[in-house]
Amino acid sequence: TTDMYYMKMDDLYTCVQNTLIHFTEQIKGIKYDVSYFDNQFYIVTNKDDSRNFKIMTCSCENTNSESWVDWAPYDESKYIEGIEMLKNFMLIEYKENGNTFIKTVKHISKETYIIDIDDDIKNVGIVQSIYGSDKIIYYHTSLKKPTTYYEYNLNNKSSNVVRIKEVPNYDQTLYETERIFATGHDGVNIPISLIYRKDKVKKNGLNSLYLYGYGSYGITVDPNFRGSILPLLNRGFIYAIAHVRGGSFLGYKWFEDGKMLNKMNTFKDFISCAEHLIKNNYTIKKQITIEGRSAGGLLVGAALTM
Repeated sequence: TTDMYYMKMDDLYTCVQNTLIHFTEQIKGIKYDVSYFDNQFYIVTNKDDSRNFKIMTCSCENTNSESWVDWAPYDESKYIEGIEMLKNFMLIEYKENGNTFIKTVKHISKETYIIDIDDDIKNVGIVQSIYGSDKIIYYHTSLKKPTTYYEYNLNNKSSNVVRIKEVPNYDQTLYETERIFATGHDGVNIPISLIYRKDKVKKNGLNSLYLYGYGSYGITVDPNFRGSILPLLNRGFIYAIAHVRGGSFLGYKWFEDGKMLNKMNTFKDFISCAEHLIKNNYTIKKQITIEGRSAGGLLVGAALTM
């Protein structure tokens, strides 16, 4: 539940006291975040049972939740993670089917487009944006692509690489990534991200496999580059991430379906992923190593016990 206050900078500079303004009444279960632009507030919220969040607006004169209006229709398939306001653009970061996207909206023309990423698995995020600039820096990474930073021109859609994470003696063409889905105990499809070295792995069911999971607090374990797993891959291991419920890989609902009284879904999803990998000849029984840290320790402990 969110409860937010704001102040006007003019009041702060003139030392006016008691300038905190309550944005809206606190309503149990309603979460929201607020950005300001051109005498309006833009609100990312789960209001109206929008479990994957939507964008609403209101005037500065009336910020009560009853006056909020939809900026765009709610889309259950898109999990809106946040917005950033620039002088000429609004940037929207959202997830869809486990991929992350950056959508740009030009304030004057209302023209919209999604920053194009040349990869089947899109794993991007904004690193830096400055209010008065039409350029941003964003990153793109995957299990086989070291984190790469781009400067992007929002007007002409051009980009140039500004930095690539240095990985000595690494050749990403040797490796293959996949996104597959296991069927859960209740029929739900659970995403699994995989990487392996192409010349070391045959899908004959005899490979060793390292399965990682977390699944708590809505934290998403994205398929980021991990240099620490290269020694395993170079010895013929397959590395897999089970994107189980309890994280928010497939949206906020994915988180809620694996928390509290739904927590058993997290453990059963992990087991379903392991069984799917065996059934589809990625590995064999007793050649799976599992890892989970912190709340992931709860996950692997429960999976082992069950």
